[in-house]
Amino acid sequence: MHTRKTHITWYPCSYTSMTDAALQNSSHLNTDPARLELFRMDTFEKRKTQIIIVGGGLTGLTLALMLERVNISYILLEAYPELTSPVGAAIGIFANGLRIMDQLGLLDEIEATGFEPVRHEVVDAESGKKVFELQIRGLAGYMRERHGYVAATLPRHGLLQIIERRLQKRSCLLTSKRVREIEQTDTRATVTCEDGSQYEAQMVVGCDGVRSTVRREMWRLAREASPGWFSKEQSR
Repeated sequence: MHTRKTHITWYPCSYTSMTDAALQNSSHLNTDPARLELFRMDTFEKRKTQIIIVGGGLTGLTLALMLERVNISYILLEAYPELTSPVGAAIGIFANGLRIMDQLGLLDEIEATGFEPVRHEVVDAESGKKVFELQIRGLAGYMRERHGYVAATLPRHGLLQIIERRLQKRSCLLTSKRVREIEQTDTRATVTCEDGSQYEAQMVVGCDGVRSTVRREMWRLAREASPGWFSKEQSR
């Protein structure tokens, strides 16, 4: 979706709002090393923070680790007091996810901490009735041969701890920072938290879950930039 000078991209697991200036410098990050070099922190002397990550869950911490590896400056804002509190159930990682973890150097620790799943079940959340079951015990050899990796299951907070321990820029991980609103100009985005603190960067990436404040603010900015283009039902 494009609305005047604001470029909004919607991904399945995160939401990104980019200004024109940031987009011009990052449109080929994945394919062009020269473009990536333009986006490194030492290139923008007056722009100390290039990316604000909203949300310190699995997506947010993984993104933070990726940014550190390519020397892109960031601040991570987590709404809760802790990044790796022992909440949530187990999480399963299949070949596509393990490939990313391997590239980040986390595979050995994940495999040592996790265990191979033996059965996959889908259960109705309201009734508790089993909807679907798949026996996957003994498929490790087949999965490794076909996909290169074997599925791993481990506690969610255990996976968060593995990623969090690898992060070097501890001062960039800010907790108890619940985002209230986001504003932007042609060159910068400003994030305001409920405690009144403000942070500026070239880009804001929303990794704040199903009730995403970043998503809500993106739709608000889109409606303000192009009144009548988006219905309330469409922008929920």
